[in-house]
Amino acid sequence: MDARSRRLGASRRLAAVVALASACDRHEPAPSRSPEAALGVLRAALARDDAPAVYDALDRDSRWSVMSLHRAEREMWRLARAHFPPGAREAQERRYAAAGAAAVPRAWFGSLGLHVPLRASLATGGAPRREDSADGSAVFVAASGARLRFEREADGTWAFSGLRADLARRKEHAANALAIMQRSADEYRRGGTTRRDR
Repeated sequence: MDARSRRLGASRRLAAVVALASACDRHEPAPSRSPEAALGVLRAALARDDAPAVYDALDRDSRWSVMSLHRAEREMWRLARAHFPPGAREAQERRYAAAGAAAVPRAWFGSLGLHVPLRASLATGGAPRREDSADGSAVFVAASGARLRFEREADGTWAFSGLRADLARRKEHAANALAIMQRSADEYRRGGTTRRDR
């Protein structure tokens, strides 16, 4: 099997993984019908240090980015275990161990640590004050100065979109890292250096 066929096979496996993750990761929180309700959901999740509930409070685009990140890191974990030589393998396994251990993105989201600064930003002061934006979103300003953006979803519910840009950047970085790692795995396979050669 040539490198192109292997990459095509890997792409198909990734598509199957994300479809399975989407099915297994379905968690239906109560819909937030207003920005204030969405803020309340987020604040309650942060107060409990409940990262999966913070994931539930994210907007759809942000959740899809988390899914993409998770599947890319799981694939890198798999490639390292299957094809990297000793030394390189262990380092990559440790790096992506959290994704390898978590079957679904919701359970893995906390390993990103993105909820920690959010929790700190809301730890002091009273309820954030609301500012409406020209684009139709709602921004709540915390006593710390943190700005929490919420947007209306296609179904009319509201969700937290403040992590969307960061998650999109992380998703792109992970996609690039996966492409590099796939090339490395191909090289190790061609050279005959795999897990079985230990």
